[in-house]
Amino acid sequence: MKDLLLFLIIYPFLKVVEFLPLSISNELCRFSLKLLLPFVKDRLKIAQKNLSIAFPQKSREEIEKIAKESFLNLSEVLAFTIKMPRFNSLEKIEKYVKIENFEEVERIKKEKRGLILVSAHFSLWEIMPLICSLKGEKIYFFYRKLDNRFFNNYILRRRSVVDRMIPLEKRGNIKPVLKALKNEDIVGILMDQNVLRKDGVFVNFFGLKASTSPIAPFLAKKTGAAVIPVFIIPTGKKFKYRMKFFPEIKIERGNTLEEYLTKNTQKIMDVFEEVIREYPEYWMWIHKRWKTRPEGEEEIY
Repeated sequence: MKDLLLFLIIYPFLKVVEFLPLSISNELCRFSLKLLLPFVKDRLKIAQKNLSIAFPQKSREEIEKIAKESFLNLSEVLAFTIKMPRFNSLEKIEKYVKIENFEEVERIKKEKRGLILVSAHFSLWEIMPLICSLKGEKIYFFYRKLDNRFFNNYILRRRSVVDRMIPLEKRGNIKPVLKALKNEDIVGILMDQNVLRKDGVFVNFFGLKASTSPIAPFLAKKTGAAVIPVFIIPTGKKFKYRMKFFPEIKIERGNTLEEYLTKNTQKIMDVFEEVIREYPEYWMWIHKRWKTRPEGEEEIY
């Protein structure tokens, strides 16, 4: 009942955001996040800790500013996600997001291979499956189920607003993913968050070992699929972005499975770090990215 009551309280706000012009919708979301700032101080401290690791040369004032701005920039993710049913054609979404280097995807399709798109919680990550589907591609992608089932169902409807968008619960069976890749479809994976030691490999990320899921190179090995990083990158102009498909990651062999997974996961994280370094205020720093430590190392948080 508490979950339902909370949803019913917030639902009118969601409907208003959905139907208002994007600029006003974004301001409403940003104002709401500003109201939350006093209640997320612990998360902002985590963001500041992460930023001090990633950018030791920056002053405390710069770090605090980036931490706050990265949280407030979630307003854009919220606004675009809530309004996703309004972006029901490629023409409508391309008013805001220009697609760059989609030829990489077309090349993989011509080669009759599955495709693994890897990305991070960066900028407008939620609408990337929508754009791929509007380009005519079937895309499967993982999502984490929300505790509140009413909000979860609401978000899930947006994540499947086009028939070719197929969300898969993160803890679900991996068989649909393997089948999709063998059928030469696309699978989207966010790979930027900390995982338990048993589920990850340690790679360098901003100069510090970070436990990272090796799911993309694992799936590539199983299916022969290609791996391509993709990010929606701000251009500096209000509500103008470019969705950039990076060159295919050249998967290398390893003497052992662990070496193979570590080497190729590192290649992916190198691309992630390059993008985040250039636009730090658009990555979600409030996550405990370096929580899992190698054996014998002290905890960071």
